[in-house]
Amino acid sequence: MISFEKSKAVTQSQYLIQTVADNMMRPYSRYFDEQEGEIPWDYI
Repeated sequence: MISFEKSKAVTQSQYLIQTVADNMMRPYSRYFDEQEGEIPWDYI
């Protein structure tokens, strides 16, 4: 049978990426949505 469960490493990576997005990127998302021409160099 094929197992579709995520490995522990994948789950940890997913949690880390979600945490970074929520805490570092989300506070600035509205600004960059409104300033469409501006490039968010801090995140590239």
